[in-house]
Formats: sequence, C-alpha cells, structure tokens
Amino acid sequence: MKVIHNDTFHSYLDLLSYKQGYRLYSSLQKKIFQNTIIYGPKRSGKSLLVATILSDLFKTSHKKITKDKITYVSNSHYTLFNCDSIEKKIDMIQIIKDMISSYNYYQNSYHFIILDHFEYLPIIYQNILKVILEKSCI
Repeated sequence: MKVIHNDTFHSYLDLLSYKQGYRLYSSLQKKIFQNTIIYGPKRSGKSLLVATILSDLFKTSHKKITKDKITYVSNSHYTLFNCDSIEKKIDMIQIIKDMISSYNYYQNSYHFIILDHFEYLPIIYQNILKVILEKSCI
C-alpha cells in the first residue's frame, strides 16, 4: 500500500476508488465516450477522482475563466463548471450552448464538459442541460 502525505495525489491510482477510476480513465484513453454520471455519498472523492484523471490524461494546466460572473476552469481538452458555486445558472447554460455551437467537428479531437455538483441545479436547468448535451452528441 502506498502512503500519501499532505493529501497529495499523483495519480488516479492513489485514490480509494481506483477501480472506478481505472474504468473511467481507460474509456477516456481509448476514446470510448459517453455521457457519464459519477455519483456517490457526499465527500467520497468524486470531484477529486475526476480532477486527478483529467490531470493524468492531459497533463496540461487549465486556466480560471470568469465570464458574465460565471467562473469555471478550462483548457483545450475540457471545461469544468462547479454548479454549486454558480448563482446565475441560465448564464452557465448559455456559455455551454455557445461552446457547443462553436465546436469545430473537423479538428478530430474532443472537448469534455464536466458539470461538478450537478445535483445543486434546479430540476428545470438539469433538464435543459440534458437536452442540450444529448442533441450535441447526434
């Protein structure tokens, strides 16, 4: 067993749920994509798992972006929204719509949209986002 000091994780394999992490890591690495929901009890490490896998896979830093009072992190591979910290949810939805409509399908790469703490969105916004994301996959 590997001992980690100072809550520093170097790989998704260092996390308690490494089997689930490996499954997610492998599907992303093999470019087997699907809409995925990661769920579990509060404070079980879901957000840390996703952040660690993204860091392991892409090894690129991300930058913090603030647009219309919405703060999120993004790089050329993914954009992560923390739905719990966003006050104007409709503005976040518009940013996602703009991202999806501006995607260049000829570049042969993927850009992931991660919605952390999706459960904090009101049901109406959850349904709107589900429709938007499902239509973008067609």
